[in-house]
Amino acid sequence: MELLQIRIILLLILFGIASVYDYKTRKIPDVLWIVFSGVGGMLYLIDYDSFSAYHVISFFTSCVFAFLLYRMKFI
Repeated sequence: MELLQIRIILLLILFGIASVYDYKTRKIPDVLWIVFSGVGGMLYLIDYDSFSAYHVISFFTSCVFAFLLYRMKFI
């Protein structure tokens, strides 16, 4: 099985679990997103062919933007 297929299966599992939480409690735990995002990110890095400066800049820009949104209480 390819890593892309594993990533898609993990995504479907995440959406399934999130749907059950949403249906029952109307709230999805942050730990669920953090764990699946970490696993998906690691699988993406393992599967990725080559890095460029664009990818590094994009990653760090996204991290800074997410942190600022968190500090401003938007997330």
